[in-house]
Amino acid sequence: VVINPEFGTKFRSSVMFLSSLLAASKKVFLPLPGGCDLGDRPLDDILRVVEAFGGVVKEKGRGFAVYLPRLTNPHFLELPLGANNATAIAIILAAGVRGKVVLINSVFTPEVLDLCWLLEKADVRVEVDQFRGRIVVEGLGMERLGKMRVEHRILSDRCEEAFWLCLALATDSEIELEGVCVGSSGMLQPILRQKFGGDIRVSGDRVEVRRSRMRPGNVIVNDDRIIGCDVGPVLMPLMVTIQ
Repeated sequence: VVINPEFGTKFRSSVMFLSSLLAASKKVFLPLPGGCDLGDRPLDDILRVVEAFGGVVKEKGRGFAVYLPRLTNPHFLELPLGANNATAIAIILAAGVRGKVVLINSVFTPEVLDLCWLLEKADVRVEVDQFRGRIVVEGLGMERLGKMRVEHRILSDRCEEAFWLCLALATDSEIELEGVCVGSSGMLQPILRQKFGGDIRVSGDRVEVRRSRMRPGNVIVNDDRIIGCDVGPVLMPLMVTIQ
């Protein structure tokens, strides 16, 4: 299977197709992901995860040829700190092996937790231990997992949600967002309320922003469970408008 370079090189998240395609076809060509130009963004963490599950990785032109002759159980896998995509790919591969896999240094972004909820619907046992920083996955085996059929509503995009919330607050406007999944924006909503005085009201899958008297506040952007680096920049226009 070849991930189309014309599209794969245009966005960073093309790498997230890797684990599922490997499980289905055993051979995948992964073009170097593109997207935002933030400097050097190597794929070493993700490729090491694939190798830990029995994958073979070779550089080939402007990408990587990845082979998975046999999905093996590493039992214990220590992930790099803060590796969101590597955690997600490890969880998917772990669900396809038989037996338990302990993923050490897991991250707990809303997207990773949502993936865990999806797999639990497919009868994969997932234990999330945020205190110890690990996720334990008890896989079903790829053959059984491939037969599972579940319905799942994925989280709304937390970056888009953060953009509209902060835009409304920065321009002293009102806005109502529909279809927002609980937990998609982590701790952003309570931080906007408690630290900056935003009048934000949540009801089911709706988030409403009303005109607010904003106040200066400080927030540290270092933890994806609170405010990740992808959401943090959206706060900047809001902060500079507060008197």
